[in-house]
Amino acid sequence: MRRALLILLTAILASGTAACGSDDGGDSADTTTTTAAPETIPEDTQPDRTEERKELLIAPVLSSGGCPADEEGGEDGGEDGGESEAAPATDLHATADGIFCYELGDPVGDGNDLTDATLSETDGEFQVFTRVKPDSVDKLNELFNACFNAQPECPPVSSAGRGVVAFVWEDVVLHAPAIEAEDLAVDGFSLAGGLTERRARDLITLVNR
Repeated sequence: MRRALLILLTAILASGTAACGSDDGGDSADTTTTTAAPETIPEDTQPDRTEERKELLIAPVLSSGGCPADEEGGEDGGEDGGESEAAPATDLHATADGIFCYELGDPVGDGNDLTDATLSETDGEFQVFTRVKPDSVDKLNELFNACFNAQPECPPVSSAGRGVVAFVWEDVVLHAPAIEAEDLAVDGFSLAGGLTERRARDLITLVNR
């Protein structure tokens, strides 16, 4: 009798030990899945374009007209010829085609004040639109509103009696619109038009990066 009870107790203990393992008899610790740590993404390594964006100027137009024929040195251009005659035009900024020239006042802003440049294409010509950064809205609105009201710092240059703002990049006037509304800096506006696709994309890259 005692021997039978001993055998029964041994069988019960053996059964309990097997139940503590996994279904396939392995250790439960062996079935744990290890989650890998997420890959570290390096910080943005885009170059600092702050100095480059300073070459994109926003300035009031003081006067405008056709470019002087001798602005590039004229027929007498050379090492000694033409430069002295062209000197009075050195403060003028021409359009890309060299037809129109603008005398500008002191720049009020530059490319560092702009953001969110976008591209539009019509009949193979490209136009760039942009917005003003929130911190620069008040500063540029002072300029735009002065031009809208034809104040002395932005005199009436357009046929409608409004002042004009020039957007100049690398000494070339990209766009020189008359300001026809107040608080223009609150909304988006055209920065340049009639560009090649490459130059338009270069301009967008300058503003956005």
